[in-house]
Amino acid sequence: MPNSGQVAARLEQLGYTNVRKYPDGIQDWGDAGLPTEQGAPAHS
Repeated sequence: MPNSGQVAARLEQLGYTNVRKYPDGIQDWGDAGLPTEQGAPAHS
């Protein structure tokens, strides 16, 4: 399962109900001109 799928599954386990999965990935998203964010990785 791609990272986004893992994150979506975890969010659903935590009780979030409005979770969307984007199977085509970040490259497709960016190629379509859609916005992305960058920053320091979150630490657990």
